[in-house]
Amino acid sequence: MRKFTNNNNLESLGPLFYPDNNAGEYLGLVRRSAGITQEELAKRMGTKQESIARVENGWEPGLKYFAKFVRACGVRTFVMIE
Repeated sequence: MRKFTNNNNLESLGPLFYPDNNAGEYLGLVRRSAGITQEELAKRMGTKQESIARVENGWEPGLKYFAKFVRACGVRTFVMIE
Protein backbone atom coordinates (compact mmCIF):
# COMPACT_ATOMS: atom_id res chain seq x y z
CA MET A 1 0.00 0.00 0.00
CA ARG A 2 1.32 3.43 -0.87
CA LYS A 3 1.50 6.21 1.64
CA PHE A 4 -0.21 9.56 1.22
CA THR A 5 2.54 11.74 -0.17
CA ASN A 6 3.01 14.94 -2.05
CA ASN A 7 5.24 14.70 -5.08
CA ASN A 8 7.11 17.98 -5.60
CA ASN A 9 5.73 18.31 -9.14
CA LEU A 10 2.15 17.75 -7.97
CA GLU A 11 2.32 19.57 -4.62
CA SER A 12 0.05 22.41 -5.74
CA LEU A 13 -2.73 19.89 -6.43
CA GLY A 14 -3.05 18.99 -2.74
CA PRO A 15 -2.78 15.59 -1.04
CA LEU A 16 -2.53 12.69 -3.46
CA PHE A 17 -5.01 9.83 -3.28
CA TYR A 18 -4.18 6.42 -4.66
CA PRO A 19 -7.13 4.04 -5.15
CA ASP A 20 -5.37 1.29 -3.19
CA ASN A 21 -5.48 3.49 -0.09
CA ASN A 22 -8.54 3.55 2.15
CA ALA A 23 -10.71 6.46 0.99
CA GLY A 24 -12.08 7.09 4.48
CA GLU A 25 -8.60 7.33 5.96
CA TYR A 26 -7.64 9.76 3.22
CA LEU A 27 -10.77 11.89 3.69
CA GLY A 28 -10.13 12.07 7.44
CA LEU A 29 -6.62 13.30 6.67
CA VAL A 30 -8.04 15.95 4.33
CA ARG A 31 -10.57 17.13 6.92
CA ARG A 32 -8.03 17.32 9.73
CA SER A 33 -5.53 19.10 7.46
CA ALA A 34 -8.24 21.68 6.71
CA GLY A 35 -8.64 22.21 10.46
CA ILE A 36 -12.37 21.54 10.59
CA THR A 37 -14.45 19.27 12.80
CA GLN A 38 -16.72 16.50 11.61
CA GLU A 39 -19.69 18.60 12.74
CA GLU A 40 -18.58 21.63 10.73
CA LEU A 41 -17.96 19.51 7.66
CA ALA A 42 -21.38 17.90 8.01
CA LYS A 43 -22.98 21.36 8.04
CA ARG A 44 -21.05 22.37 4.93
CA MET A 45 -22.15 19.19 3.15
CA GLY A 46 -25.75 19.26 4.35
CA THR A 47 -25.46 15.91 6.11
CA LYS A 48 -25.07 14.52 9.63
CA GLN A 49 -21.87 14.19 11.64
CA GLU A 50 -22.54 10.44 11.84
CA SER A 51 -22.21 10.22 8.05
CA ILE A 52 -18.78 11.84 8.18
CA ALA A 53 -17.68 9.50 10.99
CA ARG A 54 -18.95 6.45 9.06
CA VAL A 55 -16.86 7.40 6.02
CA GLU A 56 -13.74 8.11 8.07
CA ASN A 57 -14.16 4.75 9.82
CA GLY A 58 -14.06 2.68 6.66
CA TRP A 59 -17.26 3.06 4.65
CA GLU A 60 -16.19 3.53 1.04
CA PRO A 61 -17.98 6.52 -0.50
CA GLY A 62 -18.86 6.89 -4.17
CA LEU A 63 -16.97 9.36 -6.32
CA LYS A 64 -19.68 12.05 -6.01
CA TYR A 65 -19.56 11.91 -2.20
CA PHE A 66 -15.76 11.84 -2.29
CA ALA A 67 -15.67 15.01 -4.42
CA LYS A 68 -18.30 16.78 -2.29
CA PHE A 69 -16.36 15.91 0.88
CA VAL A 70 -13.08 17.26 -0.48
CA ARG A 71 -14.67 20.45 -1.86
CA ALA A 72 -16.43 21.09 1.46
CA CYS A 73 -13.00 20.95 3.13
CA GLY A 74 -11.85 23.71 0.80
CA VAL A 75 -8.96 21.78 -0.69
CA ARG A 76 -8.03 20.44 -4.08
CA THR A 77 -7.02 16.84 -4.49
CA PHE A 78 -5.58 14.66 -7.20
CA VAL A 79 -6.76 11.09 -7.72
CA MET A 80 -4.18 8.96 -9.48
CA ILE A 81 -5.49 5.95 -11.39
CA GLU A 82 -2.85 3.55 -12.61
